[in-house]
Amino acid sequence: GTVRPTINFRKGNTKGQLQTRTIPVIEDLRSLVTSWRSHAGQTYLFPGRHPNHHWKHLHTNSADQILREAFERVGIEGASTHSFRRTALTQMSNAGIGLRIIQEISGHSNLEQLQHYLEVKPEQVKGGIASLSI
Repeated sequence: GTVRPTINFRKGNTKGQLQTRTIPVIEDLRSLVTSWRSHAGQTYLFPGRHPNHHWKHLHTNSADQILREAFERVGIEGASTHSFRRTALTQMSNAGIGLRIIQEISGHSNLEQLQHYLEVKPEQVKGGIASLSI
């Protein structure tokens, strides 16, 4: 089949139940996923690592571990799935994307949680103050 223009994410909520969230996918990512999909499992795009568990999805801890091992091999320090998320959300904010839109993409239940992810640089604060001058 074809890759749909959205991706479903499943994550646990505070009551231990899974929630599914769907977000749109940019065309560049869709092309990469489509060309790579033939290497994925039959049920999940990212199947489990163990050959006997290909019918299960890759656990988030395993994905994080795989990424950390790849970073170690190429000498990148301090990066993680979490830092990717933080960077993506900060880049959207810096590009002028509204906080409510970023919140919808990130899945944060409130703006206060989202704002903990967004980095503000000193030059951005100075620029904000400078915009007040006449």
